Amino acid sequence: MNTVMIRRCAVGNAILDQTEKIQEELEREQDFRVKVVDGAPGEFKVFVNYKLVSQKGADDGLPEADDVLLAVRTAAGICVGV
Repeated sequence: MNTVMIRRCAVGNAILDQTEKIQEELEREQDFRVKVVDGAPGEFKVFVNYKLVSQKGADDGLPEADDVLLAVRTAAGICVGV
């Protein structure tokens, strides 16, 4: 079982929507335990087993959900395609 922690801004609608989408997708899979915690304004960071695998940069937009999911699965050692 891999632990995924999503640290995100608790008030940004785009960040909240993105977090919900990622959380729902990962919770369908038995390989992940997902925990969402409140972070700083504008923050969006995703950790797998305490290792940072994806984040929103200061000048970057929010990463796409598919990119975050790929980063999470890769960090967890789950084959994502051939």
